[in-house]
Amino acid sequence: FFPENAEFAEKCETKKLIFIGPESNAIETMGDKLRARQTVIAYGVPVVPGVQQKISDADEVRRTVSEIGLPIIIKASAGGGGKGMRLVRKGVQFDIGLYNGQSEAYHRLATIRLTLRSCRASRIIQNFKFLADQVWQYRFIFLSGMSLGRP
Repeated sequence: FFPENAEFAEKCETKKLIFIGPESNAIETMGDKLRARQTVIAYGVPVVPGVQQKISDADEVRRTVSEIGLPIIIKASAGGGGKGMRLVRKGVQFDIGLYNGQSEAYHRLATIRLTLRSCRASRIIQNFKFLADQVWQYRFIFLSGMSLGRP
């Protein structure tokens, strides 16, 4: 999917081709869950409670869980498509979720870097559509939908 391919977008930029999609640096930033989270926090966007740095130590994960509470989602910090997401609703599921999350991260990235975030029973999902040009002028187009999402 080209809108998620930073290398393709960068080649278009280098060759002065107009790519209808995000700039390569935006794709790279949003492709890393923790970097994306830190970026949106810096702009004042509210986020779901979770970690702000990469974690791989089980004790650190347990401390974070005790602060934000269950349920949580454990996920590799990079990658996409919902792969490797482990929903942990109860403490007894924690070790299995952590092990599976670490295993997925290692197989995909050859490293164990995880992110976790709070996961409540339901939330409202809104999809906003914007149009932007190359001189950073943005226009709000429409709200494309609103739905209740569940983990």
